[in-house]
Amino acid sequence: MVSLIPAVLLCSSIPGSLIRATELGTLGKLDVVAEVKRQFAKSELQPTTTNGLRLAKLVYWSTDYADNPVVLSGLMAVPVGERTTKGLVAFCHGTVVNRENVPSRVRPDGGGLGEARIAMLNFAGGGYGFAAPDYFGLGDHQGIHPYAQRQNDRATIDFIRAAREWSRQNGISHQNLLWLSGYSEGGAIALATAQKLWASGDTAMQPRAVAPLSGNYDVSGTMAKLAMKRGKNALEAAVRLSFMSYFAYGLQQNGTTFDLERLFVPSFASYIPEVFRQEPTDEQFATMLANKAVQIGGATGFFRVIQPEARRALEKGDRNHWLVKALRANDTYDFLPKAPMFFVAIQNDAIVPPENTLKVIVSIRSKATGSRLVRHTVLPANGRTHVTGAAACMAQARKFFDERAPR
Repeated sequence: MVSLIPAVLLCSSIPGSLIRATELGTLGKLDVVAEVKRQFAKSELQPTTTNGLRLAKLVYWSTDYADNPVVLSGLMAVPVGERTTKGLVAFCHGTVVNRENVPSRVRPDGGGLGEARIAMLNFAGGGYGFAAPDYFGLGDHQGIHPYAQRQNDRATIDFIRAAREWSRQNGISHQNLLWLSGYSEGGAIALATAQKLWASGDTAMQPRAVAPLSGNYDVSGTMAKLAMKRGKNALEAAVRLSFMSYFAYGLQQNGTTFDLERLFVPSFASYIPEVFRQEPTDEQFATMLANKAVQIGGATGFFRVIQPEARRALEKGDRNHWLVKALRANDTYDFLPKAPMFFVAIQNDAIVPPENTLKVIVSIRSKATGSRLVRHTVLPANGRTHVTGAAACMAQARKFFDERAPR
């Protein structure tokens, strides 16, 4: 893609630099209290609210997979009237396709991505600073999002720096405390971000605690096997097919050269870019792909769109296969923690199974070192799905952070 960034701006394009901030307004404490009560009505934990919220959209510099300067966006929220927070929570949102369904589009009047809004109410409403990046290919950044890929940690780390810069400009202190959390795809991104920060050795960027929530940490194993299973219903099948298509196209458009026909039959492979060009809503995206699959193969369409060789490799977990290698490169479960961690999953989650979380726990405990830093819980389903269970998971993360935050 040809860069449309003016040369004068490129001179100051240091990753993490704040370009501009747009005030989005405020949300009063009583409004936050009422909304928290509604959003967390079915959660085992009810987050307490300490203040109203001030919202801002931040635009900042980062670098893409090829180290080219790019302009990204995200949401910043802080407690109204407070000069000192309990620290900055960097929150990574879950899967979206439509670039407008992102944190920076959240508004005090109720607009924007519901999941990021719930997280904002949960954390910022409890006295934390809150920073949620939109990621590459979403929000203000044109292009295709590198779905379920580790490179999204760049967008997160640079947004942390931009959020801190905005806070300094506004006289707000986060006490040099950083907390990381995220849900679904964002759970894996938060975990990848923590791993990169630990490896960096940058003392100013070390997280106080990390709480990944219902994330797809084992994309080459748990998630790949799930993609090959028949869904219990049309919705499950459509979601799995859309995730696979999203990962493949995002991989192809962000630094990995391959033909989509190596994974999908030609008529389906050629249809994927067409779907993205139409910029559908998240629901339309899954529906369009599902309808195409049915058109190709009828009732068995979800399996007939995948090339037999690729399907066999996924089913067997063939580590010599190019696709399995690409998936393994984006696994996040194999690491040693350097800060307290709390993993939360949902029982019977059909979209991101709790086996992802258990894979992390088993991996860490097999190494012994650092296992004392890690806790996990699998919340009972209680009628919750992956979509409706986000609030309950976030409330657990808030409690975990509160136990370690300054009083």
